[in-house]
Amino acid sequence: MRILQLVLFLSITLIHLSALATPWHEASSFAPVGKKVEHLLKQHKPSKILLVLDIDNTLLAMNEPLGSDQWFGWQTQLLQTPMHEMEQVASSFSSLLDIQKELFEWGSMRPTDPNAPKILEKLQKRGIATLVLTSRGPVLRKVTHRELKSNGYDFSSTAPQPRFKEEWLPTNGKNSLALSPKEERAFGMDSPRPVSYSEGIFLTSGQHKGAMLRVLLHDLKLDHAFNAIVFVDDHKRHVTRMLEAFKLIPDIQVTAFHFMGEKSNVDSFNKSDKKEVHRAFKAFQKK
Repeated sequence: MRILQLVLFLSITLIHLSALATPWHEASSFAPVGKKVEHLLKQHKPSKILLVLDIDNTLLAMNEPLGSDQWFGWQTQLLQTPMHEMEQVASSFSSLLDIQKELFEWGSMRPTDPNAPKILEKLQKRGIATLVLTSRGPVLRKVTHRELKSNGYDFSSTAPQPRFKEEWLPTNGKNSLALSPKEERAFGMDSPRPVSYSEGIFLTSGQHKGAMLRVLLHDLKLDHAFNAIVFVDDHKRHVTRMLEAFKLIPDIQVTAFHFMGEKSNVDSFNKSDKKEVHRAFKAFQKK
């Protein structure tokens, strides 16, 4: 009996350790993220751990479907299918971005997990460096600061501090000290778009998030400052890209969480006939 109990205990322990060691996780709340960072604190000093977080449908979600991440994704798809012109709100991607900016300024957001602000604050007080890495562009900095602050998030004092504040091109399309020419091509950085970083918020203009973090750490002279990075994002492609960008850097352990907290709302929107959100946009136009 004791041997069976020992075997069972060892099996459960190995499964638990294996789960902690895997680079990919799924989470519907921020509790597993907090637990992962707490586990890393047993192996590394707080100053050696970096927590990187997406915003839309990860930290925050729109209070209404209009202007939500799923709405923006739907409208982006419509631009590629002319047969749906009646549902399109924009004739080009740049004009869609302008409309999204207006919707962000008009609307408000909520935490995807009501416990997330406190969980992050606790980790920050432990000395964990935290920053936001979003696909939003620099033009959305003001409204992004507003919504993060109003929902209890603050990254200004716990993020790596910048040596620059203005917008800049992450690469010149030919060469980057952070990325090899082969990586630049693989990560789609041949035609880079402006980015900006300030007060712990990195606005990357929809570019490869793994490449963007590599560039940021290099430009901050922090290439080798961290032993462990924890990344949280609601899109699988960004999780995959983050792991892809760091797989050849063995001295940094990267753990990525595919955040599922808004999945039911996203699925509900995607399955809907979109009539209600279309009416909401018409009403918004009249304001």
